[in-house]
Amino acid sequence: MRKIMKTAYVIFFLSMFSAVWPLENIAVLDFTANNVSSADANILLESFTSDLVSAGKFTVIERRNMEKILAEQSFQLSGCTDTACAVQAGKLLNIKYIVTGSLNMADSGYILILYLIDVESGKILISKTASAKNITVLMKEAGKTAARMSVKNSGADTGIYIEKKTDTSGSVSKTSSPTTGFTPMQFGLTAPLQIFPRDFSVFGLSVVMVVGRNKKLIGVGYAIINIFDESVYGLQSGIMNKTGLVCGLQEGILNFAETINGGQIGIYNRGGTVRGCQIGIVNSCERLFGVQIGIANFNKQSRGTKFMPIINIGF
Repeated sequence: MRKIMKTAYVIFFLSMFSAVWPLENIAVLDFTANNVSSADANILLESFTSDLVSAGKFTVIERRNMEKILAEQSFQLSGCTDTACAVQAGKLLNIKYIVTGSLNMADSGYILILYLIDVESGKILISKTASAKNITVLMKEAGKTAARMSVKNSGADTGIYIEKKTDTSGSVSKTSSPTTGFTPMQFGLTAPLQIFPRDFSVFGLSVVMVVGRNKKLIGVGYAIINIFDESVYGLQSGIMNKTGLVCGLQEGILNFAETINGGQIGIYNRGGTVRGCQIGIVNSCERLFGVQIGIANFNKQSRGTKFMPIINIGF
């Protein structure tokens, strides 16, 4: 048993360190062609996807792999033009973000509209528009858009950008959404009796006696009930821990996260997509790409065993 636990901890820490600050997976769906040829839309799609790969900010799912996975799930991409359909495709692909777009023709020329969608929440995070008089110029504008497209998790910048076309010459103006603030330290008795309000992000240390709640954490957070609404990059420790994305470690009695790139250690661990390790008495997740170690281990949608005591491996 000691050898098993020793091996488990080695696997866990290796997976944790390899998973911190990973590139999120993203896919690009077919662009809808409105009053333009499908050939032009496909050319622009291939150009944009190539530029998105070159930007190096996401891991872009290859189109053949995307079509193969969706075909295995009997999902038809043709006619998938709305947000709900894109989110459904994204969940089947097990990705964080998905891009949809439309190519339109107006009196001034071509207009490209792009949306970056968070698959888990179904929210449109970024909306971008570019226009040009011919498809060649529009490909260059789409390439600039791909290079700028990002979801940042540091500093006071929320990373949500909206780029709008201001004229037909190709110039683009950028405005960023208002930030809610950040702090290197957070202390308090219980939310809302904290030094900084819950919509602040903590980049350093957070220590709250009872209930701690903030937007994001990059660092270490301690509280009896420890909640970060969006993400944790580092260590989240408490009796109960809850967040959206974990890149690092949750340790406590009850741990909850939508996406885990690292691990959870507790009595009951619950995750959406787990890339790493869960160690506890009861471990449960939607998709497992790693190891569960506990008395009862459950995963719903991954390849591998749906239930397995002691050690469960998903891929």
